Amino acid sequence: MTQKDKTKEEFIEEIKLLQKRIAELEKTDTERKEANGELNASEERYRSLFISRNPSTLTHSEAKSKSI
Repeated sequence: MTQKDKTKEEFIEEIKLLQKRIAELEKTDTERKEANGELNASEERYRSLFISRNPSTLTHSEAKSKSI
């Protein structure tokens, strides 16, 4: 069916479907942006913990290798 063969009702239905799809895409984009913001905040927290840690603090594997 070509565009010229469509009725007014078919065009209206197509527009409704396109509007629904746009809303779905906008929601997905918003969710992605929120998740990305949460990830960035989490990375920043762990980065600040790592930077501010006491240099004399050893991890379990570091202590084990030094005791051998």
